[in-house]
Amino acid sequence: MYIPSREIDKTIFYQGDVIKNFPFFVLSELEEKVAAIKEAGEGTIEIKSKLVDVMILSQTCDIQRRDQVIVAPIASMASGVESGELKANILDNIRGRKINFLFYLPESPDLIPESYCNLQLIYYVSPALLNSFADNKAVTLSDWGRHHLSWALSNYFGRPIISKVRD
Repeated sequence: MYIPSREIDKTIFYQGDVIKNFPFFVLSELEEKVAAIKEAGEGTIEIKSKLVDVMILSQTCDIQRRDQVIVAPIASMASGVESGELKANILDNIRGRKINFLFYLPESPDLIPESYCNLQLIYYVSPALLNSFADNKAVTLSDWGRHHLSWALSNYFGRPIISKVRD
């Protein structure tokens, strides 16, 4: 699924690369703030961010040529269960790639714990911001891994079937 850590090239980004400790928006308080703006007719929204691991979803050529790069957060399966985002009884469905908005990332002891990428929480960042985190690049998918990521992206965005995690 991954190339060996000694072969990771931090001078170029590829689709499926995992960047450690990247700033990602915390949007849980956004509804309350938007309601206040609707009432007032205008206002400022301050959005918190936290450092999380992210996966690059844009293709390599787009990363190099476009103004925006698509990223999505990843989390370990253990932390997903611990935080309540995942229920323990769906872990086998994630491993079996049966939940089309959660891309499964198997454990690689020297690279990454057993994890998942949440394709529902994508956002865009500038290539300059991404480049400022080049030293945080921790994982590069193998050709086989990128093939599975491409399949997952086309399956999710082409035919979304499941809208939320179910028990």
